[in-house]
Amino acid sequence: NGSSAHGRAYREALFGNFGLVDSDDAAEFAIYLAETGKTRIGAAGITGVSAGGYNTLRTLTRHPLAFAGGVCLSGISDVKRLDESTHKLESDYVEHLVLGPGVDKGEMDRICRERSPLFDAHKTKAPLLLLHGKKDMVCPLDQAEQMADAIKEAGGDVKLIVAPDEGHGFYQPGNVKMWLEEEENWWRKTLL
Repeated sequence: NGSSAHGRAYREALFGNFGLVDSDDAAEFAIYLAETGKTRIGAAGITGVSAGGYNTLRTLTRHPLAFAGGVCLSGISDVKRLDESTHKLESDYVEHLVLGPGVDKGEMDRICRERSPLFDAHKTKAPLLLLHGKKDMVCPLDQAEQMADAIKEAGGDVKLIVAPDEGHGFYQPGNVKMWLEEEENWWRKTLL
């Protein structure tokens, strides 16, 4: 959202609303596509990387029938654990994203849990592909592993692919190629 060219107020509208307005926006767009005849309901896919991966997970748990499938790379499933484990550069970023103006910091744990897709993984209906780097220091691998385990435990369709030599996001040519091939196969499975 920082490069959207809509200005500071637009970018900061997410502050306090992380996992709410962004998730609703994605689902509303998918519904709009169906209502205007551009797709069938539930025939769109959702994908994202890092915070976009969080939006993918959050949207699939909050709006389980809006999408036919999802692909998440280096995504966040547990907001509180991200806040505890992320590097110092973003150390109070999560606080800005989940605590609205005037909200007591004592509410942080409760709000983080409410906004964490991990604790609503059982609500996921759409098949989900998770890709994650084993060396990810921004959003550790256990974020993806625990999400995959929770979806499997609930009987959902999930696949986790771990790139052993990659960090946050995929940048090495072989991993980027693998990601694109896996994502194409996932969309063939879920959208076609």
